[in-house]
Amino acid sequence: MKKFFTLIAAVALAASVNAQTTLIDYPTSQSGITLHNVDGQISFATVKIHTNKDEVPCIKIGKSFSAENLVVDNFVELTTEGGFKKGDVITIAGVFNNADDSKKAAVAFFTGEVGEKGKTYYTTKQFVNSRNTADDPAEEQITLTEDMPSVKFGRNGNTGACVVKVTVVRGGTSTGISNISAAAAKKNGKTYNMAGQEVSSSAKGLIIKNGKKYVK
Repeated sequence: MKKFFTLIAAVALAASVNAQTTLIDYPTSQSGITLHNVDGQISFATVKIHTNKDEVPCIKIGKSFSAENLVVDNFVELTTEGGFKKGDVITIAGVFNNADDSKKAAVAFFTGEVGEKGKTYYTTKQFVNSRNTADDPAEEQITLTEDMPSVKFGRNGNTGACVVKVTVVRGGTSTGISNISAAAAKKNGKTYNMAGQEVSSSAKGLIIKNGKKYVK
C-alpha cells in the first residue's frame, strides 16, 4: 500500500510540473517581446561569451530607459494574453562584452509610461564581462508580487547589456521544478523519476525519494 501511494505521489508531482505554463521563452522564441527602440540601440543580436569562444543570441540593450528620471522609449517590454499575474516567475541572465573591465552592465525592471517618472522594482546583479571570463551567464529569478499588464526592463549601467535568456513561467519556477533539495537523499525508500517510474538509487537528475524531490 505504501508503495502504491508513493507511486501516485510521484505521478501527481510530474503532472504538476507538466501543468506549468511558459509565457515568455527567449532565446527559443521572440514571441511576446517588443523592443522599444527610439534611438536605434536595442536589437535582437548576438554576443560572444566564454572568453569570446561561443556566440549566442541576445537582446542587446545599448541605451538607458531613463533620462532625467523620466522613462524614454528605449526598453524591452514583455507581454502575454491577459497580462502577467502575481506569482509569475521571471528568469533572466545576461552579460556585457567590453575591453574595459571596469564597465558596469545590468538591467532594471520598472513601471511607468514614456514621459512619466519610472519606478524601479528590481535591478539585477552586475552582469559578467564575457570577454574576460569563461563563466556562464548567471541566472536570477524575480517573482511578481502583483498583477501587471506587461513587464518592462531596460539598461542599468554604463555600457551595453546583452540579455541571453529571459523566460516567464506561470505555476512555478522557469525550470518547471519547485522546492528542490540539492542535499543527499536518504538511503531508505524507493527512488522514482518524474514520470512515476521506479529507477535505480544511483540515477542522476531530478528524482523523487521518500515523497520529496531531489537533484543528484
